[in-house]
Amino acid sequence: MEKELKLALVRPEELERLLEALPKPRAILAQANHYLVCVEGRTAREKVMVRLRIEERGEDRRACVTLKRRVAAARGVFVSWELEEPLPVEDALAVMEGERELMELDHPATRWLADELQVSALRHQGSLLNLRHVIDLDGYVLEVDRSAFPDGSCDVEIEIETEDPEGARRAVSALAQRAAIELVEQSLGKYTRYLRRGGQS
Repeated sequence: MEKELKLALVRPEELERLLEALPKPRAILAQANHYLVCVEGRTAREKVMVRLRIEERGEDRRACVTLKRRVAAARGVFVSWELEEPLPVEDALAVMEGERELMELDHPATRWLADELQVSALRHQGSLLNLRHVIDLDGYVLEVDRSAFPDGSCDVEIEIETEDPEGARRAVSALAQRAAIELVEQSLGKYTRYLRRGGQS
């Protein structure tokens, strides 16, 4: 299971001020999150998100496929079942360009979808662009995300995958208070917000 603390900036325009208050990022990643759904509706009925991500870090480009299902969420702490495995970039690009069907590829995610949900085909539902700053703070790894949604809105949030979400909350809240930045507990994941802000159904 994956456990993440997610805290959002009340005012996304304060991202630069937040970054100035934090240590220097260890990495800056440009992520294109492409969401796919089963043509028969099985992934939607079982509440399984299917994401193909293409990520750029300077000249380096990587891709992965993620399956995720929410288990619980409270006070900004999200617990999810997740299966995430790399995918060759050329395969990811071929899928996005319509030259290949993801379910035709031999991959842990496609095997799980076929075996567990009897998925035979997926369609591209839509995409979300995310800029991620990966930053170390007090023993925690922060992922500071600026996400652009189809309706033109954007969110800035801090995600921390940890078994100690309350310790992470204290560390981030103390820094935000010193920088006079207001945070709020996130209540919805990116995919749900994508659907509510102009994402295709």
